[in-house]
Amino acid sequence: RCGLFLDDHIKAEHSLVSDVSWAEVKAFLEKDTTEDNEYIEGVYVCKHFVRDVINNAEAAGIRAGYVVVKFEDGTQHALICFNTTDRGLVFVESQGSDRIIFMEVGGNYIFNLWGLEDRESKMSIMRPGIISSIDIDWGN
Repeated sequence: RCGLFLDDHIKAEHSLVSDVSWAEVKAFLEKDTTEDNEYIEGVYVCKHFVRDVINNAEAAGIRAGYVVVKFEDGTQHALICFNTTDRGLVFVESQGSDRIIFMEVGGNYIFNLWGLEDRESKMSIMRPGIISSIDIDWGN
């Protein structure tokens, strides 16, 4: 139940942020330490992880999207996306450890066991439930 849009997101001047390559996103994520923050139910949850990574990405000049995934059972989850110049839209889980997420409406929420590596053959379902919608807020 953490996938609500945030009012306290610090919006960057959009002329100062841009889409970058996957290598640049990956380098940023490897330096960003937001995933080391402690998850505290009701206080610091997925939407806060996402907000903090987006603010850090925008401070680094990288455009990032706030994603809300809704499931058929009524639950929802927040994560990040980047519209990379070479790979297109890439979804990233920002809490715990950074991982590439594979998902589509009508399907499952699947994460890459190899984190940010390109080993798509090693995947596992992260959470049960069928995705009913995926909404992206680019902040503009």
